[in-house]
Amino acid sequence: MNKTGNKKIGKVSLWITLAFLMLFIGFCVYFTFMFIFFNPPTNASGVPGYITFTKDFQQRMMESLDVVQVRDWLNTLSESEIDKLHNQQFRVNAFPIELPNTINNLKSEMSYITIIKDDQYGICLRMTGGGPVGHWGVVIGSKKMPVPETEDVKYDKDGYRYIGEYRVKLEDGAYVWHEIK
Repeated sequence: MNKTGNKKIGKVSLWITLAFLMLFIGFCVYFTFMFIFFNPPTNASGVPGYITFTKDFQQRMMESLDVVQVRDWLNTLSESEIDKLHNQQFRVNAFPIELPNTINNLKSEMSYITIIKDDQYGICLRMTGGGPVGHWGVVIGSKKMPVPETEDVKYDKDGYRYIGEYRVKLEDGAYVWHEIK
């Protein structure tokens, strides 16, 4: 056989090998993803990972977030600003109004901000962080706002799945949360 024929066979076998390698990597990524999302990791004592994470996150927020400063800032918002911002999710670095320093200092941990207007408790701020493995955040409202009970995953009559939230109190009217999938 000539040299050209051997080179063609070598290139074909290289491409076949690369294709199988890519397929193998794809299966590994898929099964890892499925394992993480449908078998939530637990620690050695069997406690789900989101509980341990949320307790650590609560501690970090107690050390780095000034809840009073956020409440004072919320009270400076005009009625027209609240109406404009209500129930819209903004990236922290693209929020249309100047944010207090305590929130700006959390840009590495929090990605989104939502202002929520509640008839009973006034306005509150919901900050969200996270990524493909899960989402978590902080909610700050008036001191009268109760911390809602943890909500587990729910299914409606059509089988639609609603993600739950694990919630831990920071102080009166403020809590940290982590989604439960």
